[in-house]
Amino acid sequence: CYQNGLYPFPLTYILKKESLTARNYTPYLIGSPIGSAHINNHTYRKPEINYVVISHSGSYDTIHYSVEKALDYIKQKQLNILGNFYISDFSHCIPSDSSTVYIIQIAVKKC
Repeated sequence: CYQNGLYPFPLTYILKKESLTARNYTPYLIGSPIGSAHINNHTYRKPEINYVVISHSGSYDTIHYSVEKALDYIKQKQLNILGNFYISDFSHCIPSDSSTVYIIQIAVKKC
């Protein structure tokens, strides 16, 4: 994989902004980092903006608990959600007592 500029970890689930309000965490895209030599106009690039970030240890079925905490923080700090949000599976990269570690990123902007 590395010889071809493909990096299998972390696997990232990309979810639409509307999924947050619907409480639906089914991804519409699944991504993985790639080398810059493979980027073209069919490549999805995550925007370089500010994100609220929270980690979640446990199964994907319980991820809504951590997303709710992040949403409470966003409301408390009076931030606007800008677009897609990202859930990255770091279970093979970060040692944990739990079987799976996820990093949740929600794009935000100050009101």
